[in-house]
Amino acid sequence: MSAPAAVANPVTSSPAATPQQIYVQRSKGFIDQARQLTELERRFVRIRVVVFLIAVCLAALCIGDRSVSWWWMALPAAAFAVLVPLHNKCVAKLRRCESVRLFYQGCLDRLEGKWKNRQQQGTQFAETSHPWVIDLDVFGPGSLFQLMTECRTGPGHARLAHWMRSKSGSTEITIRQTRSKALKQELDLRESLAMINDSVDWSSAETLLQEWVSGRPERIPAWILWCSATLGLVAVPASVAVAFGMLPFSVLIMLMILQGPLILLTRNQIRRVFGSMDSVDQALHQLADVLVLFEQHQFADPSLKDLQCRLSTEGAPASVAIRQLSALTRWLNHSLRNQFFA
Repeated sequence: MSAPAAVANPVTSSPAATPQQIYVQRSKGFIDQARQLTELERRFVRIRVVVFLIAVCLAALCIGDRSVSWWWMALPAAAFAVLVPLHNKCVAKLRRCESVRLFYQGCLDRLEGKWKNRQQQGTQFAETSHPWVIDLDVFGPGSLFQLMTECRTGPGHARLAHWMRSKSGSTEITIRQTRSKALKQELDLRESLAMINDSVDWSSAETLLQEWVSGRPERIPAWILWCSATLGLVAVPASVAVAFGMLPFSVLIMLMILQGPLILLTRNQIRRVFGSMDSVDQALHQLADVLVLFEQHQFADPSLKDLQCRLSTEGAPASVAIRQLSALTRWLNHSLRNQFFA
């Protein structure tokens, strides 16, 4: 799980250009790049269809003529093995280009006073009893929050909302203004952040993560872990041997039967921490992507460097710890959804 790879910046902006000119120039560059990637993606689709039809014809030939070796099927299989990752890479680049285009469109909308149509309105943060939130239209359609926010994560939106609902000292305000002024010049970083998916259900993810933190750990007995690991290691070569006819299929049946008691003994325990697991994994993935960009970016401003140095836990980057937790949640997902991982 890695941060979104940066799409090559198609244009270089003039230092004397206005923000609107820079946004328009960069947006056009990404639109042109997206057009080229769209055409390339269509070619991949056509090639994959042709390879699939060839595979069907070869399979029919192998079935109808026993003198034709099934090894011919390795040709379309190898072609798919090469085409699929290349196609996926092209689609990912195309999506990132579209995300950046929407980012610049949002920037232009703000400059042209059209920001009231932006999706993030912050209505969930409004407090009717607050002394200034309602009177100053801090949240909701056409609000100050809607104008200002460029946050990618749920906690980011919540932090911005907290700042807008509370009073801060002059020192803290000065630090925020300094960081905002420095980040304004980091357009490449803002582009990279715009590529990260922001359609994550953080509400349920945060609830479950808080339950994990406050709950008592329930460890699976060591003998169950050892037995499960042993069965898993045996199942891989056994599956290969069955596929090549070296062992009877009953061997796999026996392995599944042996797994049964272990799954029954741990299933309820796993299910207690399983609720909304997808949202947790997506949220952790997104947060790790955001942190990686900040951890690896070269900042010139001292206040941003200081903030960057604080993005670590026990001497390691925060993104590493979050990715480890994300990997564990993914394995937990697999343990209940996939018989191979069970």
